[in-house]
Amino acid sequence: MGSEQRLINIFIYIRYNSAKLELTATKVLNIVRLNTSVHPSSVCLEGIGFDFWTYNIDGKWIFRFPTHHVVAEALNFEREFTRELSISVPIPHIEFYIAYPIGFHLPIVGYHRLSGSSLKNFQYAKVSTSVLSKQLGKVLSEIHSTIPDFKKIVSHPFLKPTIEPQEFQLLKGKISESELGFVKGVIKQSETLQLSDPKVLVHGDLSAENILVNETVKLTGILDWTNRQLGNRAYDFVGLWMWGGEKFVDEVLEHYEFELSPAEKSILPAWGLITFIGRFTRELEEGREFKKHYLYRLFRDRIQELARLA
Repeated sequence: MGSEQRLINIFIYIRYNSAKLELTATKVLNIVRLNTSVHPSSVCLEGIGFDFWTYNIDGKWIFRFPTHHVVAEALNFEREFTRELSISVPIPHIEFYIAYPIGFHLPIVGYHRLSGSSLKNFQYAKVSTSVLSKQLGKVLSEIHSTIPDFKKIVSHPFLKPTIEPQEFQLLKGKISESELGFVKGVIKQSETLQLSDPKVLVHGDLSAENILVNETVKLTGILDWTNRQLGNRAYDFVGLWMWGGEKFVDEVLEHYEFELSPAEKSILPAWGLITFIGRFTRELEEGREFKKHYLYRLFRDRIQELARLA
């Protein structure tokens, strides 16, 4: 078995064996109070992800609680990495790193909350993205031209998004057979594409959820650098494609210092659809109705767009 396949197997194991966090608001407040100099009075759940549960404390602090030890072990490196990264948009700077917190079994981190709200709260068709696309083109150019300290990035070889047979099985009957067949066709066509060697620093999870904007949709921050790694630069455009489609990607590329090859541009729909499917199956596994998730609307938009372009 090759090293890449072994790593994929590890990720699959983590996904299906991550412990369910049992955190109440009271418990989170107590953990923060006991382990930091913050004197919290209120808490709300900011987000539930594969790697972290994220809590907003008093509207001023963000605390992240990892769901498994693999990510927890990387938090200290993330703290050091973000301290040294210099780009033209705010990023979280971890101010609290608690390796052995009282009341929780894994390391936790906390940082000052950045201004703005998630791009996922906006619809591409209903807002002007001229400034945002220019800002993202500049920021992606800065990230992709950064030479990182290799000790502070994810050390595994870059893995392209993959999909497991059981994920399609979970979705049977949940989305139409035509949609499922269309997705499989797009993914199948992408398998022959040849990409360049992965040699640049990538954010690794540049989804709409991790892009902060203000009320006029101007960029105010980029969150969650847990998955930073060396990879193909196209990977940082997948989340942009998922949110705004090919048109938005083209807008950003107008302000991007480098070029995506035809193969790199062509791979975005396949990688995006794989990411959609992965998120939907996770929602199903955790007992939530994925069709209520904002990503389902985006999924339908992208399917319709691809069908028109076919």
